[in-house]
Amino acid sequence: MTPTRLNYPVDRHGLIRRDLTVEAGFSDHDLAHSVKTKQLIRLTSGVYRARIDVDPEDRTAVAEAKIEAFRLKSLAIATGRDHGGNTALSHTSAAIVHGLPLLKPELEMVHLTNGEIGGGRARKNSLLHASDLPAGDVVKVNGVWITSLARTAADVAQLAPAHDPLAFSQAMTVFDAALRAGVDRDELAAQLDRRRRRGTRVAKAALPWADRRAESVGESWGRAQMIQRGLPAPELQVEYHVGGETHRVDGDWERKLVWEFDGRGKYQRYLADGETPADAYWREKKREDALRSLGVFVVRTYWDLMERGRAVDPIERALFHLGLC
Repeated sequence: MTPTRLNYPVDRHGLIRRDLTVEAGFSDHDLAHSVKTKQLIRLTSGVYRARIDVDPEDRTAVAEAKIEAFRLKSLAIATGRDHGGNTALSHTSAAIVHGLPLLKPELEMVHLTNGEIGGGRARKNSLLHASDLPAGDVVKVNGVWITSLARTAADVAQLAPAHDPLAFSQAMTVFDAALRAGVDRDELAAQLDRRRRRGTRVAKAALPWADRRAESVGESWGRAQMIQRGLPAPELQVEYHVGGETHRVDGDWERKLVWEFDGRGKYQRYLADGETPADAYWREKKREDALRSLGVFVVRTYWDLMERGRAVDPIERALFHLGLC
């Protein structure tokens, strides 16, 4: 993921602002030309970002570029002249700025909360939520007010209506991430208890299952699908010792069944020095063979199968075969 290299000055958020470019000797014509040639993307009045170049075949890089673009858009709108006072970035926008991984986030509208009981409104690129903002619910990050981690996670978990098939998975994903970031479970519960919203019931159902040991969105989503299917949840990040090596697995049931999630970029993005994707695949195969040598049954799930709702099928069959459910 590489931003287009330009000579325009950027602020501390990585944004290109008209007033700074003019001070540096550039003209409005320069900016307009850069927008026309797609070197710059206009985010809001007088605020731009550089184009982000990625390999379109690298789905992980494409997803990361979309997240970064939305982060910059959120910061541009939050620091623009139309917002200020008690307004804070919130919901999905706050989660992205905090670095909380989310499942299928909507990355069009920037979310802000006004700290009042009224005055919410929708604009072309932003949603202003009307809600109180107690002092403990807001923090300043790099000079920008945003909702706290706990408040943000609760807001995101309640965004989707209960009939949304992804609502439970989205709530559990953000709760896993918040716990992993150090938020206390009781603090999340308190956030849910004090506000009545359309998604509160689903969020409250997801919170008891949240686990800080989940290390990725895929692990959270896979677990959520198992729970919704009525299957026993796995123990996470269990260690196996074999052949003088330690292997940590994504999920485990009674040391009889192991679950491994293969993310989109497993054999492309996270390679050891000098490794090719084929080397990484072979390394994973040897690791799996070592686990099988202990008599352990291993099931892998993949992102594409989870998209189709089929990833849990082999886990369910294995659990019944092994008498684990």
